[in-house]
Amino acid sequence: MGVRIPPGTHFFRAATATRFVPLKTFWTALALVAAATIAFGWLAWKCVHDPKINFLPRDGRAEWIVFPAALDARTHPVATMDATFRRTLQLETQPGSARLLVRAAKRIELKINGETVQTASTRNWKQISKIDVSQFLWTGPNTIEARVFNDDAPPALWLTLTADSSTLRTDERWEVSLAGSTWRSGALASTAKRPAPGNLLAGGEKISDVLPHIWRAWTAFSVLAVLLTFAAGWWLARITARPNGGSAEFSRRQLFALLGLCSFAWVILFGNNAKMLPFSSGYDSKEHSAYIKYIQDHRVLPLPNEGFEMFQPPLYYGLSAGVLSTCRLAIADDAAVIALRAMTMIFGVANFIFVFLGVRLLFPGRIVAQLVGLLIAAFLPMQLYLSHYVTNETLAATLATATIYLGLRTLTSERASALQYLWLGVCAGLAMLAKATSLLLIPPLFGALMIKLFQDRAQFFVWLRAFGITIAAILITCGWHYLRIWHHFGTPIVGNWDPTLGFPWWQDPGFHVASDYFRFGTTFISPL
Repeated sequence: MGVRIPPGTHFFRAATATRFVPLKTFWTALALVAAATIAFGWLAWKCVHDPKINFLPRDGRAEWIVFPAALDARTHPVATMDATFRRTLQLETQPGSARLLVRAAKRIELKINGETVQTASTRNWKQISKIDVSQFLWTGPNTIEARVFNDDAPPALWLTLTADSSTLRTDERWEVSLAGSTWRSGALASTAKRPAPGNLLAGGEKISDVLPHIWRAWTAFSVLAVLLTFAAGWWLARITARPNGGSAEFSRRQLFALLGLCSFAWVILFGNNAKMLPFSSGYDSKEHSAYIKYIQDHRVLPLPNEGFEMFQPPLYYGLSAGVLSTCRLAIADDAAVIALRAMTMIFGVANFIFVFLGVRLLFPGRIVAQLVGLLIAAFLPMQLYLSHYVTNETLAATLATATIYLGLRTLTSERASALQYLWLGVCAGLAMLAKATSLLLIPPLFGALMIKLFQDRAQFFVWLRAFGITIAAILITCGWHYLRIWHHFGTPIVGNWDPTLGFPWWQDPGFHVASDYFRFGTTFISPL
């Protein structure tokens, strides 16, 4: 029997409400599961069918094969990095019928016994071409040769040939030559790729290698963690004890103490890392620094094709250039690096504070849940890592978290004011001006607003005010940047992976297969 929800029930708790409303019901959970299933299903379908996504669709009749060594994308401007795949099929008699199924990432020239085989012309390289090739085959050895071209990923081939009772399919027994190099055995695209010598990730330390050198420090920190756990448990037991069973809340002094301790720990960590980390530490930090230097030198914003990271929205880089110019620092100065890292550290502190404020709205009176949320946000390893080098990630994360917090404040208000919608739109716009992926905030944000207004049975004017102010604030804050990119490149969003910008680059290995999403956990063994 289903759960009956009384008319007028609200799923957002008003800020002044004195009772809890049914936020988690069976039907709400079912709707969320259904929405997630639809979203992931659509994403999976898009990966399989969209030719713009370098995903190799699985088909049990054959395997995707590639050149066994990694390709360097930087060679594309000076050489054609095509791959030629070949295999010999031995036939005892002239086949009466021969059916070939083939597709390649992303363009193919196919020959059988030296004769060109015309494949179906299609814009979608993921579609399988079906060809009758009986006229190209004869008794004895038959050579199948496929030359594959790919501009933004390693060339890959999928092929199966059935000639009467004989079958040939792509696997490791095929030979492959890259740009006329020596013939080598092909590799399955589905095989896990390990960093080889020369790769930045190769030769990293394993936990088993490090433990003998740091076990004393680990032991000391473990003892300290146990003592802090007992102390925190005793403290929480005291402040949660209420004679009348009322809900507990942190006092203002306790809030400042908690946030102050976490911030102080961050400052200590920053001081330690500032002396130890080299200038270029951090993912793409040199390219981020080049973006800041460009703004300092030219006093204008660059276009995405003027630098490897210059496709990024400009908020972080403009702020950084302004801070350095105000302090009369150049990007090459040691003090400039310290200043930029201090900025990311401050953004990181602001991020976990906004997380804590949001958790307090979601779990009022539940100080244990609030404390757990604060500790996770403040000491998440990725959060700590990103907040100690030159990057736009922490500013984007902070603004996204602030947007979520302001959204929660708006949703839990009895009647949101125009000023709340204005700040919400401005903050969302700033997040999108820091990183384009912040666009993903918009669908859930607008969806939640629609649910609230629908449950409030709001009039048309209220809908118009809410969405009008929010959308206008977003467009005014960040719309100019995306219109500028659209004007120059014909699309509002481009990246350094986009051929339009002329950067020959892809993220290794250049493609994904279904098995990639079922392999994880290596980082716990070899984190460096």
